[in-house]
Amino acid sequence: MRSIAFAFLCLATAPLRAQVPGAAESRSAADTRTAAVSFDDAAASVKAQLEQSLVDLDALRRRIADEKIPLSEELRGLEDELIRVRQEFQQKSRSLDARTLE
Repeated sequence: MRSIAFAFLCLATAPLRAQVPGAAESRSAADTRTAAVSFDDAAASVKAQLEQSLVDLDALRRRIADEKIPLSEELRGLEDELIRVRQEFQQKSRSLDARTLE
């Protein structure tokens, strides 16, 4: 019987405790401070990630610039070889066609 009376008393006084001035304000202020700290932590984390990403991007751009000229030279050499091999193929093909006609 005592537990039922205690439960009833707790339930009956809950609305009164909610109306105590300053109780909600102190909880709200604490929630606001916690949210501000969480927001500041998140902002600092994102800023650090951004700075690291920019450093990585800069390094990648330098690496691409360093590799671009040698790769362009290699490509030009391979294109020249392709032209030479195609010309050789066409000459051999014409020679074989001429033999077939004779």
